[in-house]
Amino acid sequence: MSAKLYIKKPMPVEAMQFNYTAECWLELGHWMGEHMKTCGKERKPDAVGWLEIMGNPNEDGERELTHVAYEGDYIVKGYDGLFYPMTQSEFNSKYYEYKYFDGKLNE
Repeated sequence: MSAKLYIKKPMPVEAMQFNYTAECWLELGHWMGEHMKTCGKERKPDAVGWLEIMGNPNEDGERELTHVAYEGDYIVKGYDGLFYPMTQSEFNSKYYEYKYFDGKLNE
C-alpha cells in the first residue's frame, strides 16, 4: 500500500481578529456569547492582551476553559459551533476572506 495525496476540503468559517479595544471586546462578546469568558491586559507598554475561550457545557451544565487567544490572533468559529484561536500567520495560510457582492464571489 502506498501513500496517497489528500487535499483539505474547503469549509467556510466565521472569524474575527482579536484586538484589545473596547469595540472589539463588544463585538466578540455579541458574536461569541457565553463562549467568551474574560479578557485582560497588563498595564505595561509592551503588554499583549489575552482572551479566555470557553467550550460547550459539560454534562453538569458547566463550561470549561478550552483556549486562550492573544492579541492579533484570529478567533474562529468551527462547524461544530465551538470557538478556537489561530495565530495570524496560521490563519492567513489556511483562509482568505470570502466576499459576496450581488451574488458573485469577489476576491
